[in-house]
Amino acid sequence: MKYRMNYTLYKRGRFWYYRTYTDDGRRTCGKTTGCTVKSKAVLYCENLMKAGALYIKPPDSFISIAKGFFDEGSPWYLDRCADTKDGRMPLAKNSLEVMRAALRNHILPYWSDFMIGSITLTDIKKWRSKLVASGLGVTTISTIVQCFKTVMAFSLQSGIIQSDPSVHLKGIKGDRKKKDALSIEDIVYVCRSVRHGEMIMVLVASVTGMRASEILAIRRETIFDDHISVKDQLSRIKHEGLVLAPTKNRESRDVPSCVPLRKLLMSGIQENGFCFKEYDYLSVRRFISSMGRKDGRNITFHSTRRFFNTYMLSKNVPPIKVAAVMGHSAGASKMQDLYSNWKPEHFPEIYEEQEKLLDLILSEINR
Repeated sequence: MKYRMNYTLYKRGRFWYYRTYTDDGRRTCGKTTGCTVKSKAVLYCENLMKAGALYIKPPDSFISIAKGFFDEGSPWYLDRCADTKDGRMPLAKNSLEVMRAALRNHILPYWSDFMIGSITLTDIKKWRSKLVASGLGVTTISTIVQCFKTVMAFSLQSGIIQSDPSVHLKGIKGDRKKKDALSIEDIVYVCRSVRHGEMIMVLVASVTGMRASEILAIRRETIFDDHISVKDQLSRIKHEGLVLAPTKNRESRDVPSCVPLRKLLMSGIQENGFCFKEYDYLSVRRFISSMGRKDGRNITFHSTRRFFNTYMLSKNVPPIKVAAVMGHSAGASKMQDLYSNWKPEHFPEIYEEQEKLLDLILSEINR
């Protein structure tokens, strides 16, 4: 193979990087030599050239890169692990399952025979059009496309391809169903219609804004005098069943819990130490969804979070505190996130409105 001047060196920060050239003369992405001294970087490249490893022609097919891409132990997975704290998983298990399913069911069947370096933006648009025509929802398609873009982006960073056409793909347009929040009247109706344990679950969701999976993880050791410690969630993982996993944003938080709410939770603790069973949630979820279908509304159990958010904001609770209680991050780039360390005593407004809300709902239920 002929190289155009073999390779070029350049410095980025403390380290020297090198670029070489493809068979058709295009310059490849830069790779680090791991050297801070130029003479050592030159020696590093010369040794690679002697070993025939300075430029390695990328694999021909997409499947050679994408097969097992999101599996534990894959180059992408290990790279993500290196960027996480304390050696934790780079993503929650259920998120990884979604990505693997997207790869297995929608990406590999279409792209397996494509040459990864020859994929064009037109090819990607045709594939996405097929996904739309298959009847998949906008959110599902967006998730599948994002998984594909992850494969392409990693291939570019690794020098396997020289350009990534997927970066020019604009977001899909479609009719996203507007999700509705529940009203106090809705919550009272649901509580009157379900079993006692399910009613408590609805009340907890409505006055804390916690996710269903976080509520399912509430157990004796996470209930304190003035708060619920949300340090994990109960998720159903393929081949593993229900397991405790990190929260959605992988951050722990303390959710305020007024005295009446704590009493309700403690009254429902089972022999295994947990407050709720999965079928409590499944039963309530079905009931709320069926109620929405009758009324022509898009409501689910998750609508309790919308209710909590809307209610607390209507009572002039600061948005940043509502977001902190709900586990919504404004992003690591926001200074308020970096420097906020919320504790239960910081939420007097939440406690006050939570107790009033719980008392209002219970009085309506018993009326």
